[in-house]
Amino acid sequence: GAEIEWVDELRAAPPLTFSALDLRLVNSRGAHLLGLKARTPAELGSTIEARARLLGNDFEPAAFSGRFFLEIGYTDLAAWRAWVDYPFNVRAGHGALRVWATLEQGKPAAATADVALAGLRMSLADELSPLELASVQGRVQGRALADGVELSGRGLAVVLESGPEVPQTDFQIVWRPQAGGTVAANVVELDALGHLAGSL
Repeated sequence: GAEIEWVDELRAAPPLTFSALDLRLVNSRGAHLLGLKARTPAELGSTIEARARLLGNDFEPAAFSGRFFLEIGYTDLAAWRAWVDYPFNVRAGHGALRVWATLEQGKPAAATADVALAGLRMSLADELSPLELASVQGRVQGRALADGVELSGRGLAVVLESGPEVPQTDFQIVWRPQAGGTVAANVVELDALGHLAGSL
């Protein structure tokens, strides 16, 4: 039932208030457990829930290994930019998501996300054209390999803002910088991929 105000002076961001907040912290023999659930301001969406289990006796980020879970109810993704550094330039988008992640010695090892988003507009890199999706729904997974990365999706369905629909598909992309990569998918819609090429 608590209320917490987050003031980020490094970002010079406006104060962010979480209400109806329940927080649980447990530290025991090198294991650190966190559980948090709260309501976000109305302009950001509805609720947020986070859980983590970290292992490590040294409170240095590089020493921790563990698992994380994050669930965000209906939210405005772009509105979070004042407090969150996205890996890509997210300009618009709303919906809900769940994320599971694994950390090994302070480095991301794997992540899985269930997404249900609409009106998504983002740029993956400055030199690429904007990626504009009317909706995207399904599961996306990524994991670090010893010599590269793997990205996969299950039941992923995409509707382009202007262009054909990408039917629900499962795919796997493996990229090894020294050896190249492989792509596999059970459905390939070439017309849709052509529309997406400039953004990817």
